Amino acid sequence: MANCTIQSYNSTKAWIFGKKPTGVQKWIAKRSSPQVHSEYQFSERYNKVSFSATRQDNCKCCRFKFIEYSHLLERWDSVKVPMTDEEEDIAYLEACIMADLPIDWQDYNYSLENYRFNDNGNFYGHNAIPYDLVGQLCHATKLKWWKPSKKKIWCSKAVARVIYKARHEFLEFMQNFKLVDELRPDQLHMMAGYFFNAPLKAENEKLKKLFNAIEDNSWDLRCVNVSTGGDDFGIEWHVVEHYMAKPKERIISYSKTPTEAIELALKIQALKGE
Repeated sequence: MANCTIQSYNSTKAWIFGKKPTGVQKWIAKRSSPQVHSEYQFSERYNKVSFSATRQDNCKCCRFKFIEYSHLLERWDSVKVPMTDEEEDIAYLEACIMADLPIDWQDYNYSLENYRFNDNGNFYGHNAIPYDLVGQLCHATKLKWWKPSKKKIWCSKAVARVIYKARHEFLEFMQNFKLVDELRPDQLHMMAGYFFNAPLKAENEKLKKLFNAIEDNSWDLRCVNVSTGGDDFGIEWHVVEHYMAKPKERIISYSKTPTEAIELALKIQALKGE
């Protein structure tokens, strides 16, 4: 499973911790607050490189950059995006296309003729998608005179597009709220947090309940080899309960996975009225 992350720059939090916002950040914060910029950080499989579209560092287009996030807690808000390795590969390919770089750009020392690399560590090709400064006005002001360009893009839209390519259900979710064409950094952070983290929170609560059941009942959870015929063996997970009388250890449930074995033990316990 790939450990990818949406990193959103929180200008309000950064200011509290001593980093004053730039003029551009103040301008963006008039409509997108407190998050004013979005980055997509890939997993260790891609050396945790970040992707976005930006005007900073004289870039003005989609680009990759190795960002350390040394002030992560003081300046950034993070949302984990669960992806399989295959999904991350699809997302990374989309980012490479947008930045006009070959998918193996990290593996070779390409010459400056093949891509642009500036002193601030940005990587992008000559035909990287340009930054949509005019389109930014659609959410930097309340006026509707400006519309996003179909040939240009800004940070939150670039990050979202990478995710959409690999996780199409997130695109469908955002379309329900009409947040695709004029997506702000604060909207991306809020909606991604709801979409991706709510299921993780529910799963964590479920696991916590199962671990509590083991602790409260002093159960053992054991992995056991089970013959499947001939010289072949499979694995079963046994929930073992302890008694004063013999047999002191009694198997009360078993299944192919730890979760199923504990859940079954809880059902049996409930049927017994314990």
